[in-house]
Amino acid sequence: MASPRSLLLPIREVASHSRRQVLKRKIAPLTQSRFASNDPVKSSPAPPGTKGANESQLPHVTEEQAAMDKTMGQTPPDIEQGTPVQEVLQRDQDAQKNAPQVMKEGIKPPDGTGQKRSYSTSARRLYPSNTMSPVSKTGMIYGMEYPDAGAGHKFPLPDIESISRLDHLKRRYDPVVDQVTKSIMRDGKLSLAQKNMADILNTLRTAPPPQINPQFPQRTLLLSDSTPSPFASNSSLSGQFLQAPAQDTTVQHLPRSTLPLHPIEYLTTIVDSVAPLVKIRQQRGVAGGGASLPIPVPLGVRQRRRTAIQWILAAADGRRETRLADRVAKELLRVADGSSGVWERRAMVHKLGVSARSNVRNSGKTRKIKRI
Repeated sequence: MASPRSLLLPIREVASHSRRQVLKRKIAPLTQSRFASNDPVKSSPAPPGTKGANESQLPHVTEEQAAMDKTMGQTPPDIEQGTPVQEVLQRDQDAQKNAPQVMKEGIKPPDGTGQKRSYSTSARRLYPSNTMSPVSKTGMIYGMEYPDAGAGHKFPLPDIESISRLDHLKRRYDPVVDQVTKSIMRDGKLSLAQKNMADILNTLRTAPPPQINPQFPQRTLLLSDSTPSPFASNSSLSGQFLQAPAQDTTVQHLPRSTLPLHPIEYLTTIVDSVAPLVKIRQQRGVAGGGASLPIPVPLGVRQRRRTAIQWILAAADGRRETRLADRVAKELLRVADGSSGVWERRAMVHKLGVSARSNVRNSGKTRKIKRI
């Protein structure tokens, strides 16, 4: 008879078997608790209006004070419209000690008399109630009686008769000064241009009187003690087509020695002296074909001055001074002395106008094109 054999299991299998039993024991209560949470009685929603354990909050301080006043038999505050701070301070004597002065003044005393300000905050003038209008029988307004200025005026009225129809806010500057200021303006900075213009006039005022250049005696300014102004007539530019409009009668040229005393007239004299009378326009089809001929065209006073200002500014850009006001002022002084190249540009334009004056007759025969 054979002897019984013993069954040997591996150590790893025994360990894994015991581990599975332990896991089953741990998972069982979790499964039971999960099934317990699915109870339809416990999972039903709470009725509306029910508050939880942590949802019952304390009442508002006003509601609490109203409930306390009702319990003590006192008049509770009005919860619907709120309670003014003055009423709260009036009931609380301790809080009145630390209240601001403005709130202390606003608290009504127990007798009910109240307080009044030492000043009035009314924006309407008070006048007698028996009158329907603030204007009295004498024409004076109540509260505005100023005998030195007249009825209803604090200060005297301006002399309207001394103000002419030409006095205008936008035309309060000299025309030449305004035109030069607008020409040197950059990027719309008018205040900076006016400051530069003031520096230019100050330089002209402090400069010595201009002298005649011996090398170019013909380059002279339009002065009262010199030759007649070329703006009125010019013998070299003969012909009716070259007669420029009359000079502005408001411009009065001064003697040479008094120019620095009047910087605005000094500037006007310099600009008018180098202003050209005509401009050269290239027109095609005058002589037939496609060739263009130069034709002199007369300019107005403002056009002549603008051309002269542009020439002076172009010559001032080539100077070495740092500031714009210094460059323009130095170039104006060179024009007054006759050493500037602006005089050559003016002479060249006049020379071309004289040589091309014969083309004016041919330009009149061309057919005028109607512009829309």
